[in-house]
Amino acid sequence: MKKIILVMCTAAIFSCQTDKGIVVTLDDDKSKTVLSAYDDYLNNDTDEWIGTVFSAESKVYSNSLEPITIQENLENIAMHHELFEDISMQFGDSDEKAWVQTVTYPEIGTFSQAWFTWKATGKASGTVVEVPVHIGYEWKDGLIVNTWLHSDQSKLLAEVQFVESMKE
Repeated sequence: MKKIILVMCTAAIFSCQTDKGIVVTLDDDKSKTVLSAYDDYLNNDTDEWIGTVFSAESKVYSNSLEPITIQENLENIAMHHELFEDISMQFGDSDEKAWVQTVTYPEIGTFSQAWFTWKATGKASGTVVEVPVHIGYEWKDGLIVNTWLHSDQSKLLAEVQFVESMKE
């Protein structure tokens, strides 16, 4: 999997030499901001995200065409830390928490993309959960205005259901 993504990214980088003006970067400020936000997430410290990483009007599309607000998404993120412990992120077999690249398309905009495996242990069930994740971020005026999250949420929802069943 890692090799396939690296080949795709390498192809994308070399395709940037076209006259279309598409620019792919891996170590730019926006990619670094995403990686820094992931550090904040792992430390359960997302209080400063609105206005520094995300626009207050930012929308999040989590496996859906119907968006939620960034505030609602931050509540979901906080719930991760209520339900799970030992939360980690890793890209393939590397030591990196995520692979992040930023692409600027003329006349369309700038987007960062991230790939990683999210792993955690359910506090109630003790079940270890691993979920491959892909997230796309759209940037405007230095802030993320739209996020598209693609992952299988069934294992996370199973922990929620387990916790709910304990209350009955």
